[in-house]
Amino acid sequence: MRDIPEGGMNMPDNSAIRNFRKLASSDLTAAFTDARHRGLHIDAIVAVDATPQMLEDYFSWKGADAFHPVLQDTPYASLWATMPYLSRIGAGSRLETHLLAEHSAWGFFAVTAASEQTHCGHWRSLCEVLLPSGKKSFFRFQDPGALEKMLPTFSDQELGWFLGPAARLFIPIRNHDGERAWLDVPSPVLSGRTERELADLYRLAKGRPWWEVREEHLGGLSQENRAALVYNLSQDLKENSPVTAALTAEHYGSLDAAVGEYVDAAMRYGLADETHIFIFLRLCLTMPFGAQNDSVVRDAMLDASQDPVSALDQLRILVLRQRESR
Repeated sequence: MRDIPEGGMNMPDNSAIRNFRKLASSDLTAAFTDARHRGLHIDAIVAVDATPQMLEDYFSWKGADAFHPVLQDTPYASLWATMPYLSRIGAGSRLETHLLAEHSAWGFFAVTAASEQTHCGHWRSLCEVLLPSGKKSFFRFQDPGALEKMLPTFSDQELGWFLGPAARLFIPIRNHDGERAWLDVPSPVLSGRTERELADLYRLAKGRPWWEVREEHLGGLSQENRAALVYNLSQDLKENSPVTAALTAEHYGSLDAAVGEYVDAAMRYGLADETHIFIFLRLCLTMPFGAQNDSVVRDAMLDASQDPVSALDQLRILVLRQRESR
């Protein structure tokens, strides 16, 4: 596999939307059996915040299986409540049985010939990415909903880089009948190579962040990216306006809860770009807490989905008028 260039990824000008095969759970079980017969490993990357009970369930289900906190040794290591974990699961594993039957968006399975440390290190390198704006962002790569939308937009080169030493991903989705199915995502780098060769050729990217998100990757991802957006905006607020951040956290109970309220309001009004949502947050924080839901703010943001810049200008004018009237 080619190394990621030290200067970053060279993104293609365009890429065709691809279709991945969908498997039933019985087919997935057969695929696991075949992979293990050929000496490959099955790893589960688990989002322990998929349900309120998932963190407790995960440690109960995994039994004696080893686990690796993916965000360890990263700027996001303190996010224990949203930490993705990597577990290598053997045949007959209780964790595998439960994850196959789990209905929530719990993460995904990966087939690899790489060591646990190498495989975990790859996903760890993806926890922070570069947005089209050039800003760094926390990336919840463990969200199946986001992956289901993003992966079809990747070029072959991007998909190979994204999977790294993983030969195949199996992502839990729903079919048209609402039943559990599995998106089968093979690495394009496998063409003409074995899974062992793929793992041996893998080299961890030297720079961080190395993954660059294109606009095409972001279509329809506003809700899936909410947690990352709340984290990024909370960090920005703490660094640039610590007094405002402290007062806001005191009023709402926590800064994440507060920022989440404003992010949800911004999305309801039709804002999707992180910069626009941040401007909305900062403007609303100059008004009394809860003002983001006032009728005057709703009126100012009426056409935000079509013309966010003009809507934010109207909100800015509203803020100035309220200041002048005090």
